[in-house]
This record gives sequence, structure tokens and C-alpha cells, in this order.
Amino acid sequence: MVLTGLAGNHLSYPIFLNIDFLFGGIFAMLALQFFGLWPGVLAAALIASYTFVLWKHPYAIVIMSAEVAVVGALMTRRKMGMVLADTLYWVVAGLPLVYLFYRFVLKVPDSSVWIIAVKQAVNGIAATMLARLIYSSLGVGLQCWQRSMSEVMSNLLVLFVVLPSLLILGVSSREDFEHVDGDLRQGLIEHASNTKALFQHWVKARKDAVLELATVANTMPAAQFNERLELLRKADANILRIGRRDKDSVVLAYSPLIDESGNRNVGKKFPERPYIASLRQSGQPMLAEVVMGRIDKPEPVAILLAPVLKQGQFDGYVNAVLKLDAIQDMLKHGVQDRYALFTLLDQNGNVVLSNRPGQTMMKPLQREKRGALTPLGGGLMQWLPE
Repeated sequence: MVLTGLAGNHLSYPIFLNIDFLFGGIFAMLALQFFGLWPGVLAAALIASYTFVLWKHPYAIVIMSAEVAVVGALMTRRKMGMVLADTLYWVVAGLPLVYLFYRFVLKVPDSSVWIIAVKQAVNGIAATMLARLIYSSLGVGLQCWQRSMSEVMSNLLVLFVVLPSLLILGVSSREDFEHVDGDLRQGLIEHASNTKALFQHWVKARKDAVLELATVANTMPAAQFNERLELLRKADANILRIGRRDKDSVVLAYSPLIDESGNRNVGKKFPERPYIASLRQSGQPMLAEVVMGRIDKPEPVAILLAPVLKQGQFDGYVNAVLKLDAIQDMLKHGVQDRYALFTLLDQNGNVVLSNRPGQTMMKPLQREKRGALTPLGGGLMQWLPE
């Protein structure tokens, strides 16, 4: 009986995501009728243990074992009909237990908790009706409990109503889910495409301005070039700092001229970053990396570079430090749903910008629970918590 119950749970019917219709409850209720209360409860616990494999938590085992225990006690002590006893269990104890475990322990949103609760209640009552009818059809029911023809007929009538309803519910739920899922995917793809276009336009505007400066860097005196840097920085609120360095990373011109400590920026020598080698090789402007800013307030900033060429050879570069407020505004304005969360990651998987709680800038993305990330195609991925 336990093995067939485990097989029934293994062959569960998925309604959507992690919500499944289980068949193991039929065999748990059969065990209750054939073997009595405590063997039935033990069988129910063993059969329900497969839900840990399906849902990665033990709380369904408690709920389903309690169902068999309560139904068996009501049938034995109160001489109550099995289906009525099971319905009473779900109304009085089962639904509150589901809400308690899923809402307060597993932190599942209210809307999802009620879907799960109703599904489990309907699943349990339907399994109980089937188990009672199977037991009655075997002609051995008088050995355990008195049953009447009216009980059998009422169970059949209810079953004929419930089973088609369950089938329609399952099919329509999956169709509705697929429709909503398709709309969400299409909306995400369009939003990602629009946001990407805005990002590219924003980067290109900064890149073109920095490249223009790099092109004329060797055609004017340092003082005049410094004025050009100052004009660009004041004209573009996205630029925090901008400078010209030679091929040894010594500052030749810079805006602002004075650093936060009151020292002149011109003449400083900076250690060469790994991305400078890529800049030398490519000879093309590049968005090098995102780092945590050390001046003013600590927040991520982007480094934009354009090479300075002299007779076709690398002769230094213009570097601009960009603040990302405009990018954050694009993300915020692009999120229409007030429940939607966005996170922008750099090439190393570190958080650059996010409205998701519990994130630390320039650290790997932190999720509240363990789970699996599944590729969906079209550049989309789906995270399913365990």
C-alpha cells in the first residue's frame, strides 16, 4: 500500500509551477480503512514523505498525516462518515495548518498560499472519496465500519460532480497560467529590449564625447585641453571626473583640478589597471568596468576610456568616471509593476544597481532562498525557489 502510494505521488499531475495534484492520498485512506488508525497514520506519513522530494519541505507530511489521524478518530469515535470527516478536517484544521506553514514558515505570499490551501483541500477530499468508493466496491467494508447504501450513493454523486470539476480546474488553470506566463515573458523581453536601447544610447553619447576629446588631445596645449575637460564635465551631469593620462598612466590634465584632499590631480601617477592592456590592443573606446567609488558617497561608478593615438601608436588615454543615477532612473521608470524587482549586474555577477532588498553593491546577488535557475530562451531565465 505504501509503495503504491509513493508511486501515486511520484506520478503527480502538475497544475503549474510547484503546485501538483497528488494521488498518494487515495492509498493512505485505503490503508486507514484496511489496517486501522495507527497503521493508517504511519502509512500516510510514509506516503506523504515523497512530498519532500517534490516541494523540498516537510510540512505537507505533517498536514497529510494529521488528515488521516483526524479522519480515523472521527470515524471510530464519532461514527462519522469518511468524506464528511475529511471535509470537517480541512475546514477546521487543514486549511489553517496550510496557512500557518506556508505563510509564516515558508514566507509564501498570501495570494499563492490560498491557491495552495484550496488545492490541497480539494485534493484531500477527492482522494478520500475515491478511497471510500474503492473500499466499498471490494465488499469488505463491514469488517471495519458500518456503511449504508445512502453513503455509497452520496459519495458517487459527489464524485461525479467533483471529478469533472477537478479536470476542468486543472486544464483551465494550466491554460490560464500559460497565457499569463506568455504575457509576462513577452513583456519582459520588450522591457529588456527597450532598456537595452536606452543604455546603449546613454553609453554612446558619453563614449562619443570622450572619443572626441581623445582625438584632439595631442593637438592643443595642456591648459587648453584642461578647459575642454572642464567644459564637458560641467555640461554633462553624468561625468564625475575626467582626465587625460599618458601611456604610463601619469595625469596630464584633469577636471576637477583639485582632489578632495586639496591636492592637484595633474602629475599624479596611477597603477595601470588590467583593462589598459585591452585598450592598447584594441585602440577603441571602451566601458572598462564598474567599481565602488571612493570619493564623495560610496556608490558604483563606471569607467569609460578612449585611447589617445600618436601616429597610430598608443600614447595614453582619456578616462571618465561616470555616475549611474541616470541608469537607475531608467530602470525605475521602466518597471511598471510596483511589485517588480530589478537588479543590474556587472560582467562578474556583482550587483551594480538594484531595488531588491538585502543586496550589497558590488557584491554577488543574494537570494532569500535556495532554488534553481532555468533558461527559458529569448534571453530569459526563471528562478524557482526550493
